[in-house]
Amino acid sequence: NSSNNPISVVMPVLSTTNDLTVFALPVNKLQKSNAYPYGLTNDKIQRLVASGFSTIGEVAQASDEQLDAVPLIGDVWVRRIRDVVSQSIWM
Repeated sequence: NSSNNPISVVMPVLSTTNDLTVFALPVNKLQKSNAYPYGLTNDKIQRLVASGFSTIGEVAQASDEQLDAVPLIGDVWVRRIRDVVSQSIWM
């Protein structure tokens, strides 16, 4: 009877570094898509890249003032970018 046999579950090896690998990904990974409908538009991605942000980590660590200095990104978009970066951590 198979119900008497224990189930063997192999657990993955957990990282000991506390690093979030998502922070090393390029900014364009935040782009809106079918798989990521709450992402940023291509226009916003290009503005971030043109302003020197190349990774999600750089965007996450930027101050509100640094993000607000990106052309055509104001207070509303700063909050939106923060939300998208937060969501990317859980993706």
